[in-house]
Amino acid sequence: MSENCTIQDVFNRFYPDYEKTHELSAAQQTAVYHIMNCKTGAFGVNVSVCEDCGCISVHYNSWC
Repeated sequence: MSENCTIQDVFNRFYPDYEKTHELSAAQQTAVYHIMNCKTGAFGVNVSVCEDCGCISVHYNSWC
């Protein structure tokens, strides 16, 4: 993993194998879902268009 590794990167890489051998509570599963899907578009997006130049920016939502 690179220096710019995030918690989300760690979950995406290691959680699938971890969950095969560990049982998580419903609250833990919810937390994992939110961590793995935060800022991915799973919780929606906002699109902004600059009125001056027409540049389009996409901003992915977090859960909270």
